[in-house]
Amino acid sequence: MEITLTGKKPVVVLGLVTPLCVLGDSMLYIVLPIYWKEGGIGSLWEVGLILSDNRWIRLPIHPLVGRMYQKIPLGTGIFLAVLLGSLTTVGYGFAEGLVAWLLLRSLWGAAWSLLRIGGYYAVIRAAGGQNRGEWMGTYNGLYRLGSLVGMAAGGVLGPWIGLRDTLLLFGCLSLIGIPFLLLSFPSEKRGEMAAKKGDFASPPRKRTRLSPFVQRFLGVPGFSGDSPVYVERLHSPVR
Repeated sequence: MEITLTGKKPVVVLGLVTPLCVLGDSMLYIVLPIYWKEGGIGSLWEVGLILSDNRWIRLPIHPLVGRMYQKIPLGTGIFLAVLLGSLTTVGYGFAEGLVAWLLLRSLWGAAWSLLRIGGYYAVIRAAGGQNRGEWMGTYNGLYRLGSLVGMAAGGVLGPWIGLRDTLLLFGCLSLIGIPFLLLSFPSEKRGEMAAKKGDFASPPRKRTRLSPFVQRFLGVPGFSGDSPVYVERLHSPVR
């Protein structure tokens, strides 16, 4: 059962929840190369491996996330992504050693795939043909605030209160958006009831058959594979 989102509210809410989830990730790119010893990392070269790990994980996982969203409600996937993002951010504060950091960064890669593809999917569902570009820009502009705040605040708070306490704070902040998500994204049960009343109209969908290799490398620079083109091709209505 696919639920069609209506109005701009879900897009704005998701655009404000996403930056809360990326605070810890963005902070690491500023703080970890300087305070890597405080993070329990053995040498500086390990920092580069740790910071790139989540991107390598996203290469094979994006096609799986796309299929996952065809099986589960959109709100469920985004809710799971927020929980995983908070868990990994808090985990960074207690990580010791390369293996622990790599596991947490891999988990964050999975969470980011769920969150980013879910965000694009929400925009495609909620927006019409004439305002889709505007709403996509709104979503991208809002969630990029998380990178800005994470780097700026992390660079100040890290040396001031310590790496662990800053990451714990950011991890707790990422949970603030959960109540708003629950209010903005209808559950599958509520969506079915609304569909029976004619409140939601979901057009038939088809899957675009692309090879896994092409799917992984359709995306923004850096081979993230989470472009709106990729998501829309998966969920475009039959014409």
